[in-house]
Amino acid sequence: MKSLKTDRVSVAKLRLADLEKEERQKAESQTAIANGKVTFKEALAIFMERLKGDINLKPRSKDYRKERVGALLVNSLLLALAERVRKAAVSRKLDIHIAHIAELGRLPG
Repeated sequence: MKSLKTDRVSVAKLRLADLEKEERQKAESQTAIANGKVTFKEALAIFMERLKGDINLKPRSKDYRKERVGALLVNSLLLALAERVRKAAVSRKLDIHIAHIAELGRLPG
């Protein structure tokens, strides 16, 4: 049983509502995980929440894991950006080739 850490009924009601919301979200995320229907964003949020609550890890170990997650996200964004640039370059080359073929087709023969 978790304490609401107050003697005032009005404060306890507010804290209880927050606690219920938090517990409901945890239960929903556990259901999503069990069903295998979780997005990367949700999985990351679950990982970060578990990391935050892990009493077996030292603060520096938690910081290191957060740094690694950040590096993975940056790397992922850079790869996605590079892929977009590559596709744009291929598309541009294709446009140039199509224009060149069209130009050749207009030449008197």
